[in-house]
Amino acid sequence: MAQVKKLKASTLPESIVAMVIIIICLSISTAIIANVMSNDHDYAKLKCLQIIEAERLNIKKNNVYIDSEEHYGAFIVKKKFENYKDTEKLLWLKLTITDAAGHRLVEQNELISTQ
Repeated sequence: MAQVKKLKASTLPESIVAMVIIIICLSISTAIIANVMSNDHDYAKLKCLQIIEAERLNIKKNNVYIDSEEHYGAFIVKKKFENYKDTEKLLWLKLTITDAAGHRLVEQNELISTQ
């Protein structure tokens, strides 16, 4: 008569504990990935705000009020000037940064005195 070997099997509570550990690991990794993706978007927005601030300072320093479009790496900066409420001494500056696909990332408006 052939001997039957007994196989060791895990019990139901052991299987449930293993599944709970796997689910906890997956939820932690999902949270970390979501945080990294969010930080990447925040970094791009911060870079755009730095570019806008540099452009604002450059405009005020050089007193050049001409509509233009400039490229900064992956970003496109559009500067537009208009007279504010038909006055000669106030200009409305509209700075817009878009990405290569044309999506608006940051927009800033400011009044500038031309005196």
